[in-house]
Amino acid sequence: MPKRGRPPALDEAARREICLLVLSGHSLAAASRCVGCVPNTVRNTAARDAKFRSELEIAQREAAHWRLFDLRHKAKRALQRCANDLHRHRRLDSKHETRNVPRLADPTAGEF
Repeated sequence: MPKRGRPPALDEAARREICLLVLSGHSLAAASRCVGCVPNTVRNTAARDAKFRSELEIAQREAAHWRLFDLRHKAKRALQRCANDLHRHRRLDSKHETRNVPRLADPTAGEF
C-alpha cells in the first residue's frame, strides 16, 4: 500500500546537496536557498529524520574544523612572512652599516 500524506519537502538528493554545501563552508540558510527551500524546512527535516540530522551535524563540525585549520595555516604563513621580512631588513641594515660609502663633497664649498 502506498504511503499517504504529503511527500517530503526534501528528497534524498536535496539532503545530500545540503550536506555537501554545508561541508564546503556555506551556511544552512545559503545551502537551503541553493536547493530552493527556506532554512526552517531544513531544520524541521533534520528534527524529524535522525539520519539527516547526524549527517548535517557531521558536515557542520567538519566545516568548522576546516575553517580553523585554514585560519591556523594563514596565521602561520603570515608569521613566517613577518619573520622573513624582519630578517631581510636586518640583513639590509647591516650591509649599509659596514659598507664604506664615500662622502660627497659640499657643493657650496667649491670642491664639486
